[in-house]
Formats: sequence, structure tokens, C-alpha cells
Amino acid sequence: MNLSERDLVNYCKQNNAAAQRQLYQEHIQGILKLCLRYLDNKTDIEDIAQHTFEKAFNKISTFQIKGEGSLRAWLHRIAINECLMHIRKNKTFQLSFTDEEAWLEDKMDHSENDPEPVPAFELRQVLDCIRQLPDGYRTVLNLYVFDEMKHEEIAQTLGISLNTSKSQLSRARKLLKQLLNSTL
Repeated sequence: MNLSERDLVNYCKQNNAAAQRQLYQEHIQGILKLCLRYLDNKTDIEDIAQHTFEKAFNKISTFQIKGEGSLRAWLHRIAINECLMHIRKNKTFQLSFTDEEAWLEDKMDHSENDPEPVPAFELRQVLDCIRQLPDGYRTVLNLYVFDEMKHEEIAQTLGISLNTSKSQLSRARKLLKQLLNSTL
């Protein structure tokens, strides 16, 4: 059974097991990779991926197709929310700076004007280095870079201040640059 996205969603809304299996098989690898950006425990990653599909199948009746790829985006949003709930529930997001330190760091950061060229890296190297970042840094970096959230959204989602979000991103970038340079 190889259905279009629209047909796949419609059959899933009817609780068709073959359609649910196809949806799962088509998207499980992407969901696992997405969860890997936020979590580093294999069991947690697998659990969150399963919760993502459970939630998707339970809520599929509310899903509206908005064009090709909207199903993938919807599944990814569910997975991101599941990862963030897991992080909050398990308190793995550690804030390491006060708001004053975050403000000072933000004011002192001149990395945007850094004339130093950035060397090209393999995607695998970058992802491996991102995984080495502390949980808080990695989470903010993922939300900002990959999920294209603004600092206001990140702060609200994680329950942190705007300045802390900015500081965590700045420090994540600096540490990521150091990690990447050490891999050369």
C-alpha cells in the first residue's frame, strides 16, 4: 500500500491499520533523528518517538492537510513538543546563568562581527558536536536554528527569560565553534 499524503491521512482518520503502518514507516527515521537533537538517551528517544505516533494517531482527526509536507511538519511539531515536555518533566534543562550574566554576555558578544572565516565541516561532525553541548545549550540551539523559533518563543516554551535564551544560544555557538575547531 503506497498512498498519497492526503489518502494516507484520510485512511488513518478511519483507523486503517495498513495506513497507520505506512505513516509510521515513512516517518519513524525522521522522528528518531529529530529526537536525537534534543535527547541523548537512546531509550528516551525511542519512547518519545513512540509517544509522538500515539499522540498523532489519537489526534489525526483534527489534522488538516495544508499542502504537501504538512503531515511531516505536524509530526515534527508533536515530536518537538514531546521532547520539550520530557526535558521539563525530567528537569534536564539546566540554567547555568543569572539574568544579569545573560544580559552582560549578550552585550559583550561580538561574534556577529567576527571577521574570522568559518571552515566548512561535514554535517556528521556538526551534529556530533551539537550532541556534545550541555542540555540547555543544545535545546536552545536546536529550537533557534533548526526549528526557527524566535527567542521570545524559546523563552516561553522553556519557561526561561528572554535574556537567558539569548545567552544560552550565544554560549552554545561559542562552545560549538570550539568543539568544531578541535575536530580539525
